[in-house]
Amino acid sequence: MSLNGMWRNEYGSVMSLSQGGDGRVFGSYQSTTGSTGTFYVLGCADTREGAFERGRSVSLSIYWRSIGEDPADPSWHWVSGLGGQLIHEGKAGAALLLVHDMVATMAFPGQAEIGRHLDKLTFTPLSDAKLVDVAPAGDLIAAAPKAGLPCALEGSWIDSGDASIRLRPRLLDSRFGFAQASLEMDGCSCEAQGFIDPFAQAEGCRFQALSLSALLDPHSGRTATLSGSLDLATRVLTLAVFRNHGTRADFSYTQTTMDQFRLTRAP
Repeated sequence: MSLNGMWRNEYGSVMSLSQGGDGRVFGSYQSTTGSTGTFYVLGCADTREGAFERGRSVSLSIYWRSIGEDPADPSWHWVSGLGGQLIHEGKAGAALLLVHDMVATMAFPGQAEIGRHLDKLTFTPLSDAKLVDVAPAGDLIAAAPKAGLPCALEGSWIDSGDASIRLRPRLLDSRFGFAQASLEMDGCSCEAQGFIDPFAQAEGCRFQALSLSALLDPHSGRTATLSGSLDLATRVLTLAVFRNHGTRADFSYTQTTMDQFRLTRAP
């Protein structure tokens, strides 16, 4: 049961994913809803090879700024965080069951207001689709400056209710929004990858979007999805947090637990 390949959801959107041995996931996404286009996907997944009775946790991040020459609209500032699992569903084969948090940081009349928009998506394998060719995200990230670029989210952030939760994001790319972060939570220290909207301040957004995915613990296979935004006026970073783990198919409704972090810059 592999995450590698093409996947289509109930809206007709198609995603191509590739997972490395370290758990990191790279891919692209072609949307058929809202703003159409092709978008990068970053994430991580459980690396353990499990039996069919147990799923493998998955976390994905998307930045909704089209890679191609599509016309711009307000959703180009949005991000999504998705969390759940890859699971075997008997005769139906494999399925990706994901909770979706779409973070709208600018109103798009006729589509969505500012805020979080939640959905549950089911992706099934697809063998007869062809995605638009794009430069591999992994190669672009490898060539990016690891020190990071100037950004309002740069630095160390601490949760207001739990000092053991810390996040240190770095913006690596000023065009596609690639980002990495060191994350401390649940007694684990790990690296996360995902996206920061690099155009928020220059294009008049009150909120700067962020979505990150992390393999919290390779031994248990748990993943975390963090999605939300920095209020550029109050300097408070609010994130929805999905903790994801694999389950049996009949317990898939327990695959993801949700929390919220409110972080401020660490002294």
